[in-house]
Amino acid sequence: IAARAARAQGTRTQPGRAVQAALAAQQQAAEKARQGNDFYSFWAQRKNGRRFPSYGDFDAKQIAELWPNTMLLSCGAVGGGNVNFTQVMRLTGAAATAEPAEEVTFTPMLTEWMLAIGREAVSAGKPVQDIETFQNTVGSSSYRIVALPLGNEETQVDHVLCNLARA
Repeated sequence: IAARAARAQGTRTQPGRAVQAALAAQQQAAEKARQGNDFYSFWAQRKNGRRFPSYGDFDAKQIAELWPNTMLLSCGAVGGGNVNFTQVMRLTGAAATAEPAEEVTFTPMLTEWMLAIGREAVSAGKPVQDIETFQNTVGSSSYRIVALPLGNEETQVDHVLCNLARA
């Protein structure tokens, strides 16, 4: 009766909490997909006709603010098909303006997966994306990774940007 009276007065009733929660979850999933695509687009725009951009083409703080949980993998010597990372650094932005990062529990398995995907991006010389589910102390969590190669030369990758997000 109240809904009918509200419609008669030209006002709308608020959707139920379950509907609001479903809409929020749908919007959040769309935002995650958009961010992953934007991360790639951000990288692609900086190529400027090259095979891949260099690390100097990026502002680490800007990346960290736009895409929390982004790591920079620094490549050592690449030989015999083996890729060695000499440094793994989490990019950080200005805490006052950055969006709160989604909680990522860096287990040994998650870290090894990130390094394996980074090695794949180095070997292929092109972006790599993957989704995987890992067990943790509270059950399991699914993550999406986008790994983007960087290099000063057309043929050699010297860094990889890896963004981790909940899938």
